[in-house]
This record gives sequence, structure tokens and C-alpha cells, in this order.
Amino acid sequence: MDVDGLTAAQADDVRRAFSKPNSESLIAEHCKRFMDGAMRQGVPEETARKIFNKVNGHYMFPESHSHAFAITAYQAAWLKRYHPTEFFVALMNNQPMGFYPMETLKQDARRFGVPFLNPCVNRSDVKCVPMGKSVLLGLRFVRDVGDAGAAAVVRERERGGAYIGAGDLARRVGLKPQAIESLVMAGAFDALTPNRRQALWEAGLHTRPRGNGQVALPASMDAGVPRLADFTDAEKMAAEYAVLGIYPSGHLMQFVRPTLHPIVRPCADVERMRDGEYAVVAGWPVARQHPKGRDGTIFVTIEDETGDAQAILRPHVYARYRRELGSQVVV
Repeated sequence: MDVDGLTAAQADDVRRAFSKPNSESLIAEHCKRFMDGAMRQGVPEETARKIFNKVNGHYMFPESHSHAFAITAYQAAWLKRYHPTEFFVALMNNQPMGFYPMETLKQDARRFGVPFLNPCVNRSDVKCVPMGKSVLLGLRFVRDVGDAGAAAVVRERERGGAYIGAGDLARRVGLKPQAIESLVMAGAFDALTPNRRQALWEAGLHTRPRGNGQVALPASMDAGVPRLADFTDAEKMAAEYAVLGIYPSGHLMQFVRPTLHPIVRPCADVERMRDGEYAVVAGWPVARQHPKGRDGTIFVTIEDETGDAQAILRPHVYARYRRELGSQVVV
């Protein structure tokens, strides 16, 4: 053992002391030993004390855990900085990961110059793929379609060529009507039929393939096709949240913002406000953290179209407004 070094057993004693409650006297002994050794090595007392205080956190990650976490965080940050499109494609293809909803990932991607594109029956794969600098959503993300349905759509497209409309897909692929409707409302036919209400009408005129493999004959659309008004932008937004879980081209708050009182500030403004200044924000409560359980302080992340803000709720406030915090938008 080096004269001023520690054996593995002594180093473990230090770790144990840091992790124990009410261990001030024990830590003081280790501190004295460290200070004595540091000064023998020529380290100034003030510097040595700063080093020990940085190490003494009363909670220590195992070394292997902290090293692995640091490497992972660095690699993720590097990929996000230099290859943001590929980073967010990979992140989406590994959903669900259990913390942030996909809408929050989409908003973060937009801040890095990576827009999300609605799925498309003629361009999308089963999973997300890069499309230039954008993320093209995979068909598996559409409600009622899933992995098997998405694979069937892609397989038939590769076999029989591009689809010419919702009715063509309904006739060629054995998807249930709910899945076809979800594809329409997700914008997957927008490149073929921009009017989604018209696409729903077209899909309803065609019969699914029979179980014996016989392809259904297409119905004629020449006679009496009504002119249907398309859905409004707000209706499209609501439908995309319902069938995709995200709104690729925007954010829910851009429709809510005009209805709010002027006192409600965008979340991005909070960082520029003075300490102690009264702030009112509105948005989607995307994360609720309970470090000490349901009876402790609650940390809520509120997201709007400009960014996010953190709200700290005392237990009695959370208990009073628990139901409201389950809403899609809160003030």
C-alpha cells in the first residue's frame, strides 16, 4: 500500500460511510485522513477540502454504474448534436420507453431542426425512417394498424405497386375498417387525397379481400360522389392525437393559445423572467415525478408550443388538484 493511499477495504469503508444516515462523526474521521494525506502530497488545505466536499455527497453511485451512465449520456448527446435525424428516428423506433410521451420527443426534435412527417402509405416503412432531415413516421404507430397491419401494407405495396387511394388499399390489403379509418385520420393518404373526409368515403366503397384470398372487385365511383367539406385544422389535430399520440406538424397549444387570457405566458418566457416574478403558464403536463411517493412534493413538467416549464407542487396542492392534473391541458 502507498503511504498516502487507501486499500480497497478502506475505500469501501469511505463509500459505506457516505451512504449511511447520521454518519457525520465517521465521515469526519475519513475527512481528516484524506486531508492529512493530501497535504503530505503538497495539496493546499483549501483545495483538498473542496475535493473532499465534492466527493462527500452522502449518496454514491457504484463506480461502474456512474461510468456507464456518463459514457451513455456523452454518446447520446454527441449523436443528438451531430446526427439529430438518425438520433430521433432511433429513439422513436424504441418507443415506448416509459417516461416522456412521443409528443414531447417530437417537440424536442423540432427544436433541433428535425420535423416529424405524418405517415404515408406509399413512402413509410413499418418503423420510422429518415426522410432528408425529417423523421417519417412508421405505419406501426397508427392506432389499430400495429406491426402486423403495417407489414401487410408495405408487403402489398412492394408486390403490387403504389396505392392510388384509400379504396385501393382497402381492396388490396385485409385491414379492418377501423385500421383504414385510422390511416386516413393520421394523414397517411394526404398525398393521394388531401380531403380526408373524401378519403373516408372512398374507403367505404370498397370491400376487404375475402379470407379465401379472392380480391374484391372495386365499386364504381363515377356516379353520385358527393362533394364533402374537409375536416378543419383543429379537427385534424384532434384526430391525429387520437390515432398517433402526436400532432406531427404542430402542437395542441397553438389552437388553445388564442382562447387564453393575456396573463398566460409561453413557457419559453419563464427563463427570462425575474426571480420571484409571478408566472402563469398553460400546457400539457407531460411528466409527473414523485421522488418521495404520492405524499411528497410533486414535480410537474408543463409543455407548450415554445418549450417546457417546471412546476413544484406541495402535497396539499397536488391532493386538491389531482383530477385537474390528469387533463390534457392545465393552467
